[in-house]
Amino acid sequence: MVGKDSSDYRPRRALPADDEVDLPEQQPVPPQLPARQPSTPADDHTDVRPGDDDDTAFGFPAYSEAEPDQPKPLYRDEVPGQSSFDDRTRIQQPAATPRVRLPDSRHPDEDVLDDLGDIDEDGPRLGQRGRMALLIGAVAAVVVLGLAIGYAVIGRPNGPSANPPSPSNSPSTTETNTTGTPEQPRGELLTTEMLVAAADAKPIDGARDWKVSRTLTKTDNNSPKAVCLGTAIEGLPTAREAMIQTLESNGKEPPAILHLASAYGSPEEAAQAYALIAKAVGNCTVKDRGAWLYTARVVTGLGDQSLGVVVKLAGGEQPEYRSLILSRTGRVLNVVDVAKLSDDVPVDKAVRTVAAAVNRQCTTAGGACAKQTADKAGPPPVGDQPGYLSGGDLPTPGDQAGPWFADEPRNLTGPQHDSTCETADLSKVAGGRAVSRTFLVDGDSGDFGLDEYMVTLKSEAEAKKLARKFVDDWKSCEKRKITPKVEDPVKIKGTGAKDAKINGWVSEIKVPTSNANSRTFRVGVAWVGPKVVYTFLSPTKNLDITDGDWKRVTVRAAERATQVN
Repeated sequence: MVGKDSSDYRPRRALPADDEVDLPEQQPVPPQLPARQPSTPADDHTDVRPGDDDDTAFGFPAYSEAEPDQPKPLYRDEVPGQSSFDDRTRIQQPAATPRVRLPDSRHPDEDVLDDLGDIDEDGPRLGQRGRMALLIGAVAAVVVLGLAIGYAVIGRPNGPSANPPSPSNSPSTTETNTTGTPEQPRGELLTTEMLVAAADAKPIDGARDWKVSRTLTKTDNNSPKAVCLGTAIEGLPTAREAMIQTLESNGKEPPAILHLASAYGSPEEAAQAYALIAKAVGNCTVKDRGAWLYTARVVTGLGDQSLGVVVKLAGGEQPEYRSLILSRTGRVLNVVDVAKLSDDVPVDKAVRTVAAAVNRQCTTAGGACAKQTADKAGPPPVGDQPGYLSGGDLPTPGDQAGPWFADEPRNLTGPQHDSTCETADLSKVAGGRAVSRTFLVDGDSGDFGLDEYMVTLKSEAEAKKLARKFVDDWKSCEKRKITPKVEDPVKIKGTGAKDAKINGWVSEIKVPTSNANSRTFRVGVAWVGPKVVYTFLSPTKNLDITDGDWKRVTVRAAERATQVN
């Protein structure tokens, strides 16, 4: 049989030898035939011992029938594309019949000649020259027959060959892809060398020792998943190849890395997958964990497409941060998730780690390599409603809080929710159009909720003027009304899409509801270009977010506004 390398060849059992032809003692020597090249032995499906073609010593079989989408290796005993001229139907040498040696006094054709005795019973016999001519003809016939048999054995489709075809150029007829696209052999593009390695992790933390903890060359629904990507994405193209590698480090609160590399049929298909995965990140959710997009960075120079976000997870004794990088180079899409407790790993450090893997992929993947990578402030990928906040933009308001959910953005037809300090009615702003969206928390039946309002005006000057009216109302509220207590507005800044500058303020206002009780509201306002965003949160005793997170939410609302015209 044929093994996995040339040293495993075992010779084919020889075909049955031709029966010898008993020729006369004076037979002439046949012409010398050209020397044939030695043939390469081939598998005749014999001499197979249990375990000869099994890699169970390494923990898995060489090939599993449970994997129909994986082409069978051509060195297996199951010969693909077997011709009809196989071992069962090959041309065999006919069984020879015993041949009687004729005496010299009787010619081989004597029986035929005897049948003509009625014509010339005493006709002359053939002479010595005639017998010699017939003998030479018989020898020539035997030689021709031998050559024909040899040609049939050497030239049959599955017979021995001096130059057997390699697996890469052999006809792959064992498996058929019903989609009409030829199935790619595993490993055609991705290799484990293209994954993030221990040496690549040094930019994340060079003081720690890194090692690969797990490598998967085949993925399924039970494989580890990156943050925000734990559920199926509708319409996501199926990757032709996918590999996962995880890395761990030592020390206190050690960071860890998960790298998923997926290869698609074309750069266009990979770009489609990138867009859908990016949208899932923009609307990030994690089952049973409060997850939100803590920061976002615009990443450049990391292949053809890239982005970076930091996701903050609640629900544990201390917060967990996940620095998530997406990068596409040609046909290959990378998702790298860097996890750390207490504080986050800066996106630029994670980008440098991913860049090392991208540079090992780009040539084979047919895409751009990592060159002069950089990151800067900017919005995260668009969420479920481009231009508006998504559930992934909002922090968990409490340990027992359910996930956020929202209605569809709608035109504002009446006064907005406010703290009673505001005097502007966004539904009546001259020359503007106001849209609102309301967010609630699943399982809460109280008054907790967040309202987002966006007004588009004719110019940036008008937007700035409207935003300043809000902050002036807050500052003057205690003078105009006796009961409210207003915290001094705090300035906020940010950067939107295309480097758009964001400016605004946030504040906290307490409004008494009775002699002993009061209600607190968080408010924020910002302008970017001709747009104004106003945010309003009504906390309760059990549901609220921090001052710092409220700043981030208001800036994020303005960032989102820059993602649409």
